[in-house]
Amino acid sequence: MYYGDKEISTLNTVVSEDFSPSLFKMTISSANYSSDNFDYAFVDAAGVQGTSAKYSLSWNTPLPVTLAKFEVSKQEQTAAISWNTTSEVNSDHFDVQHSIDGKNWLDIGTVNAAFESTTPLSYSLIHEHPSTGENLYRLKIIDQDGSFAYSRIVQIKFKFETQITVYPNPAVNSIWIKLDKPDNFDRIKSVNIVNLAGSVVLSNPMTLKEINIDRIPAGIYVIQLVHTNGAILNKRLTVNK
Repeated sequence: MYYGDKEISTLNTVVSEDFSPSLFKMTISSANYSSDNFDYAFVDAAGVQGTSAKYSLSWNTPLPVTLAKFEVSKQEQTAAISWNTTSEVNSDHFDVQHSIDGKNWLDIGTVNAAFESTTPLSYSLIHEHPSTGENLYRLKIIDQDGSFAYSRIVQIKFKFETQITVYPNPAVNSIWIKLDKPDNFDRIKSVNIVNLAGSVVLSNPMTLKEINIDRIPAGIYVIQLVHTNGAILNKRLTVNK
């Protein structure tokens, strides 16, 4: 059970000043059943708990996969994503998705599923260029008929040796890039600005500390500093017009 991108459990409550029932969502991670139920209650700002209610959910098509484990770990400057299944029924493939804010998700890889299995299976994928700071991952588990379900969200943080400051942010016509150490500019191969669809909208060699963004439409972007060793340092950028 999630409220927005935050998981809810008996050990993990969620505090919200602007409560919205529409932000509730439930992720089912096991196969071969088509119903579930849970108790729900809320506590107001005065500490008074509302009346508990039981909810029952049912769906026509059982989920294709029983997911036993889903986790992410560091391998130097890459993220190693792995998961195990204990059974699969009519499963087709897994889309591995990445986000830096829990709202906008990008597919970073696809792994074929087993179709039919009653034995434990292991899967993995390497995310070569995770972002600086928080990285969120989830699986989109897709059946042969196109139906799908999402796994729970796992997260990991990365800290790169080079620290970047982008200003102004939000920006309108141009941005300046400042690194923690001037010598680190020699280690940067290029600077890319990428939209939330994963497309590069601007690419420059690291010869100018000021970058003109006058032709970039308003929106949310990611600035990527590409190191000479292949590592990528990411920074969120908001462009206003």
